[in-house]
Amino acid sequence: MDKTNLPPLVAIPDVPNYLGDISRSKVYELVASGELTRIRIGRRAFISGESIAGFLDKLLTSGDAA
Repeated sequence: MDKTNLPPLVAIPDVPNYLGDISRSKVYELVASGELTRIRIGRRAFISGESIAGFLDKLLTSGDAA
């Protein structure tokens, strides 16, 4: 995935848009498992665009995306 298409931080409600419309609870599972990096700024939580790109790259290279 081209990392330049992703913003540096993605609000958690917007993350499913980048991951094929998965559920928000699945996003939290991926955070808990360490697959995605959560960043807190005050009371807000974001996922780093870099971790989204890395997660998608990992899926594509492992063959799980097929």
